[in-house]
Amino acid sequence: MNPILTKSKYILGLECPRHLWITFNQPEKIRKVTLAEEFKFSEGDKVGQLAKTLFSGGIDLPAENYSENLQQTKEAMKKGNPLFEAGFAFENCFSSSRNRY
Repeated sequence: MNPILTKSKYILGLECPRHLWITFNQPEKIRKVTLAEEFKFSEGDKVGQLAKTLFSGGIDLPAENYSENLQQTKEAMKKGNPLFEAGFAFENCFSSSRNRY
């Protein structure tokens, strides 16, 4: 399977093309996440939980598998409810929006 270029990796590549290359070709060389970064992720999770509280009736699509997330997103969009963690793809690029209303 070809590597998938996510939105996060795309932005990483814009900031540092070499880092993007290493991500796909030598991932063992990538440094570990810092405590400050862990804190930011935790805060982001809190915002996501707040959004789920504010937009009741929303559909959570937390699938880690890109293909599964895309299929779930496609089905959920037909319902017209707010979506959380919806995924979108074009060619080999994948993006997951945290919240979509």
